[in-house]
Amino acid sequence: MNGLPLSDELCEKVVIGTLLNYPAEWAENTDLLCPELFTDYKCKTIYTVSKGVVDRGEKADIISVTAELAKTKAQGVSTVDILDISNHVALSSMRQQVSRLAELQRRREIWRIGQQMIQAGTDEGEPIETIQSQALDQLSNLFASASTEIQSIAQVATNYTQNIINANREGRRLQGAPTGFGMIDQRGGLQPSDLFVIAADSSQGKSSLALNMVVSAAKTGYPCAYYSMEMTADQLFARILATETGLPSNVLNTRPLTDEQLSRYQLASASVSQLPLYFDERSTSSLDGILSSIRTMVFRNHIKVAVVDYLQILNVNMKNVNKEQAMADAARRCKNLAKELNICIVLLSQLNRDRDNLQPSMARLRDSGQIAEAADVVLLIYRPEVYGSRYKYPDELSKVCTQGTAMLHVCKGRNIGTFRFVVGFNASLTKFFELDTIPEAEPNTDIDDNRPF
Repeated sequence: MNGLPLSDELCEKVVIGTLLNYPAEWAENTDLLCPELFTDYKCKTIYTVSKGVVDRGEKADIISVTAELAKTKAQGVSTVDILDISNHVALSSMRQQVSRLAELQRRREIWRIGQQMIQAGTDEGEPIETIQSQALDQLSNLFASASTEIQSIAQVATNYTQNIINANREGRRLQGAPTGFGMIDQRGGLQPSDLFVIAADSSQGKSSLALNMVVSAAKTGYPCAYYSMEMTADQLFARILATETGLPSNVLNTRPLTDEQLSRYQLASASVSQLPLYFDERSTSSLDGILSSIRTMVFRNHIKVAVVDYLQILNVNMKNVNKEQAMADAARRCKNLAKELNICIVLLSQLNRDRDNLQPSMARLRDSGQIAEAADVVLLIYRPEVYGSRYKYPDELSKVCTQGTAMLHVCKGRNIGTFRFVVGFNASLTKFFELDTIPEAEPNTDIDDNRPF
């Protein structure tokens, strides 16, 4: 081991020589060929000149490349060099040789990233979360680019059709983790590669809804991760137990349990502890830390859904930008990561206050309208009872009882359309649930506006 990046000069000459003698090999290997494959100056220069000829739609053989080199007056490469390199030919193993150069190029990139890590280990100037995120991003992009393939529509159609056939044969969902709400699940649930934004005013139940959704997904075998900037893993676990046992968190945490309650608790705890649901409290101090952890969770635990709770209190580690730009960048990074890893990222967001119109709208997304632009789905929560008995649901839902209910409004659905529906909400259990029948408001119903949330 000499500690220097790897290269193979003979292999580089074989690839260039084969291209010069058999120009048709350009088309066969265009997905792998790039200047970075070559470390030898002469080989890289000949490749660059040859690529220019190919890009003009001409045949890049020995004669045309020699003429192009003379025209461009490339230094350090003579006609003798071209003839020498053209003697190195391996047509039958060309793909293997190009693949070897591609692998060596990736190893050199790993070496470069490693050098950056060594430098970072001797300098405390950058936050450790930023260093970790950058390293993981670079490594992920490196290996993602290595496996990227251009597909024709015929290939996509074949793969998609086969997925449908297999899903029907096996009686399983085609894609998407279930949320526990039929109106969403019948449209695909939490779809892979989607950024799913849940937005509402304070105390409307954003965290509760997200937690209800991931528990539903985990129960059907979809591994999920939950990142909370406000609650510990213990507190999240207590909320889950409250919804499963029917015992409020304050009862579980502050009062002796009866034998019957203890039995319910033990059964629920044993069941919940088997769910593929993960928490990482150490990574919730910054967006970089969370995104790095999500990558790790995908590789180690194969998660399909990740919840980030919530956007506006994230430390995004961006200098010289305003809050709106930082939030827009954070949302876009979450969307890009969801697409790259083929998972669903659920991002919780606050709404700006509007005292004149308390009904939520996409235009009220706090700090940046670009959050909605990055999102595939935006779901708004509206619980009028939080504001008082005189507030009602809008339009066709105006006669629905607001006590113990909530309106979920999908106001943006890139692949599922827009719709809204009413669900039940148990405040003491922080639980959203489907209703068998939609309750109608009674005329002149008096509701105590001062009761606790």
